[in-house]
Amino acid sequence: MIKVINSLSKEHKINLFYLDGSDADENIFNSNVSLFSFISKDSLLNKIKRHSFFWTEHNFLYKKALLHGGKIDFVWCNDLPTLHPGAKIAKQTGAKLIYDTHEIYLL
Repeated sequence: MIKVINSLSKEHKINLFYLDGSDADENIFNSNVSLFSFISKDSLLNKIKRHSFFWTEHNFLYKKALLHGGKIDFVWCNDLPTLHPGAKIAKQTGAKLIYDTHEIYLL
């Protein structure tokens, strides 16, 4: 994902919403990448929810991304748990949705 972001950010502004980042993350990307990291809550109940309903794990990002504002041209979802909020963001903003997954999920 880092290679994709670095490639896209050569010509575009990128807002990256992700979990459990560190201060060192800003050294990975150029100035066209804005980082929005959120801390995951690791209580036992949250771990059970994440395991049982993994496809809803990142739903909170929907509101976070829309509250950030700005024009959204593309929403890039790199894994199944990001697809639902990404699709909602794309639908509400008229952005194009890119789903790039490398895993097969069997439900």
